[in-house]
Amino acid sequence: MHDTDESQDNDYEHHNRGFRYVRAGVALLVAVGLIYFSGIYHLLLYRETPISQQKNIESILPSEAISYQIPVRTIVFTNDGLLGSHRTEEHIRQLIANTNSIWNQARVVMEHEEIQFIEASDEEIRGYLERPHFFVLRMPYAGVTVFMVRSLDGINGISFGGDTHIIALADTTTVPDFRVFAHEIGHVLGLEHVQGEKTRLMYQGASGFVLSENEVMHARTVAKYFSL
Repeated sequence: MHDTDESQDNDYEHHNRGFRYVRAGVALLVAVGLIYFSGIYHLLLYRETPISQQKNIESILPSEAISYQIPVRTIVFTNDGLLGSHRTEEHIRQLIANTNSIWNQARVVMEHEEIQFIEASDEEIRGYLERPHFFVLRMPYAGVTVFMVRSLDGINGISFGGDTHIIALADTTTVPDFRVFAHEIGHVLGLEHVQGEKTRLMYQGASGFVLSENEVMHARTVAKYFSL
C-alpha cells in the first residue's frame, strides 16, 4: 500500500511539473506577443543611425577606371503621424556621402541633385508606397528617386523594381541606414540577394558591405546608362 501511494505521489508530481512547464511556456508566448504588438520590439531593434557613423570601402578597380554617376533625388515625406520622416537635409547629405563610400569599390557615385520635403498624411504616404509609379508619373525623374519615411512596418528598405528606379528607406533600421541605402541601390543596378556570406552587401538583413568582382562589373554596366 505504501508503494502504491508513493507511485501515485510521483505521478502527481510529474504531472504537476509538466503543467507548470506548459503554463510557463504560455506565459512566455503571451509576453512576447505583448512586446510585439506594443511596439517595444521596434524600439529594441530599430535605431536611427548616428550621423557620424560611416564605412569606407577601397575600390577593387584600377585607378584609371571611370566613375559612373547616378542622379538621385530624395523625397522626404513629413507629418506628425506614424510615417512622417524626421530626417534633416544634413542627415540626408551625410547618408549619400556614406553610401558613396561603400559604392566606391565599384566606382559608382550617387550624384545628389535635389531634396524635396513633402507634407503628406499617413494615408497618402501609404498610397505612394503601394503605388510608387503614380508618383513618378506626377513628378518624372530620370535618375533614382528615394522615398524617406519614418517606418516601413518592420522593413529597413525597399527597391520597388521595374523601370521607375524608386527605393524607400526607413528612418529607423536594424543595420546602418547607409548600408540599407547601398543595398537597395544594388537592386536598382540589377544585383540580387546572395546567400551564405554575411560580409556581402547583397546579403539580406546583415551588415556586410562587400561586392564581388562579378557584382562590381554588372553594377557598372547598368550604372553606365545613368551617366549617358
